[in-house]
Amino acid sequence: LLNIINDILDFSKVEAASLRLDSVSFNLTKCVKDALDLFIPLALEKQLNLSYQISKDTPEWLIGDPNRLKQILMNLVNNSIKFTEQGSVTISVSLQADANPNTENKVNLHFAINDTGIGIPTEKLSNLFEPFTQLDTSTTRKYRGTGLGLAISKRLSELMGGTMWVESCMSMGSTFHFSAQLQLCTPEQKQLMMQLDRRIQEHRDNSRLLISHAFAEQYPLRILIAEDNSVNQKVERLL
Repeated sequence: LLNIINDILDFSKVEAASLRLDSVSFNLTKCVKDALDLFIPLALEKQLNLSYQISKDTPEWLIGDPNRLKQILMNLVNNSIKFTEQGSVTISVSLQADANPNTENKVNLHFAINDTGIGIPTEKLSNLFEPFTQLDTSTTRKYRGTGLGLAISKRLSELMGGTMWVESCMSMGSTFHFSAQLQLCTPEQKQLMMQLDRRIQEHRDNSRLLISHAFAEQYPLRILIAEDNSVNQKVERLL
């Protein structure tokens, strides 16, 4: 119910032109990985291979709205997993080949979410991004949803200066594409964000060690661990 309410609120904001995108520095790889990590349990349950590929010439540090970008990726990955019973779901990111030359320190990115699912009938492709549209409209439909995820994702990609489209073949899978225009980080911004990331990671590592030691002191246990990696052996001794 909460997901439905959030979808309706987001769609209402987009339709009313009241949704505003943030403009913050973020790491593209982390954004993509975070979006995928949420679906690892579901992918494992269905025995699907979940992966991402980012081309080497794609800038790693960008300025934009990582949360809304992640929302698009999550909507598309969720759909792909929902309609895929075996095989894989893959996110690919690259520079948009047919985009206008970069201006004002901006870059145009192309995202593709490919699956090996059931595919989409040709006659339903034209209105796929319309609100409240669902592939299966029967009362006993297998695949649930509000029919707002794709509509919201397309609107968000347009707010980012891009668009969204789909290619599909029945019984062979689908590929959802979207583009987005994002600003490049300056070298100073990139350096600052990298330093901040390192500090956050160091803080998390220290917190894990403190929690582990505190737990061990309160609940002393004798645990046998079989580990053939020398680095892991050293880490486990610290715990």
